[in-house]
Amino acid sequence: MKIINETNLQDFEFWGYAKATAKRIDEELGASGWELLDAILTDAYPEGIDETELNDIAQAVSDLGAPCTGVSYDVTPNTIIYHFNLLSIKDLPKIKKIAGLLSAVVHEQVEQATSNKGHFALVFLRSERATIDFTQAYFSAHLKPLEAIIGVDNNGQYIKLSVDNMVSALCVGTSGSGKSTFLHTFINSLCCSTSVDKLGFVLVDCKRSELVRYDLKNAHLLCKTCTTPKTANGYLRSIVNIMQDRYKQMEQRGINTCPDDFKRIVIIVDELAELMLSADKTEAQDTKTMLIRLCQLGRACGIHCLLCTQSPRVAVVDGMIQTNTPTKFALRTSNARESVIAIGHGGCENLLGRGDMLYKPADDVREIRLQVPYISAETITTIYKKLPPRKWDETKKDLPKKKPTLSERVKAFFLDKPITTQDCIDYDLMD
Repeated sequence: MKIINETNLQDFEFWGYAKATAKRIDEELGASGWELLDAILTDAYPEGIDETELNDIAQAVSDLGAPCTGVSYDVTPNTIIYHFNLLSIKDLPKIKKIAGLLSAVVHEQVEQATSNKGHFALVFLRSERATIDFTQAYFSAHLKPLEAIIGVDNNGQYIKLSVDNMVSALCVGTSGSGKSTFLHTFINSLCCSTSVDKLGFVLVDCKRSELVRYDLKNAHLLCKTCTTPKTANGYLRSIVNIMQDRYKQMEQRGINTCPDDFKRIVIIVDELAELMLSADKTEAQDTKTMLIRLCQLGRACGIHCLLCTQSPRVAVVDGMIQTNTPTKFALRTSNARESVIAIGHGGCENLLGRGDMLYKPADDVREIRLQVPYISAETITTIYKKLPPRKWDETKKDLPKKKPTLSERVKAFFLDKPITTQDCIDYDLMD
């Protein structure tokens, strides 16, 4: 017969490796530690717990704090993952409820727990997160032209992405996930690795939060950052026309792949939801149609899209958007439903934030877990100073009697036609 007695945990006599846990609680946490343990166990086991179960839990804590035979661990840029077997505890929710005690004893923050047929893995944030510096990553990665660094994997390898190999991409991440850092890393590594005659950016940021810091002093920008749906719609229309012109040129030259003399154009939309929802219905549908066309057809003629959103909703990231953005960058999402929209399955809600990312290439079913390098505002400013400036004199005020149309000026940029000072004065095109 099983008899459960009410016992003061501090007076309980543990045995085996569990004694080490009791000693550590006494020395490091004191009475508050025992109170925490009591509250957690009372919540996890409302009907009571027997002596063996209690000792097994303390044994597990001891094993996690000092790995022994049968317990292994992996170290990643952001985490320490402990793998162990606890056959006496088979209920994962109970493991999660005692995670607070485990965190206090091993001096790490428990982020998640998983189980599979008696195997348990507890993931702890490292007490000092492994921040990957952009400058160090850039020089270590040895980037070629048109290559960007996107992160460091769990083996410490620098993962690079060539624009030519990037099928149109979708990037999803909630606030604090590191999405903005990823965008800055992507843009600036390309600016550093590739000359202005080979690459140009079109940036859309209707939230006016991140990409607006890039101005026309950076010659890689083909136009001023779009901050309104109307402006974005106008530029996208011009790019669609350029895409059609490029296909005509390729047909005339008898080729079906992008030639080297075509400047690569990278379109980055920072917040797709804001772009879609802040426009009127007709304009939003028109913009969406153009984005889908560019995603479908642009790569073959050197035009690439990176669409980003903080909160993926079916109304914004629908089936057409998902299908035509096979490259996925998934950072932490708010819930499992958003994770499914972002990458096709749950799990992104358990990512750690601050640049912890799953990367799925378009031509691979596997996903790679990466840590995005951190780039500071000061580093971006330093890069700006070293990049080549624009080649026109913005100080002249002799405006032409008739300004070139938006389409004419944008087309001149993209097709590398000679640009006069007058063409480029007051380049706030549609603000």
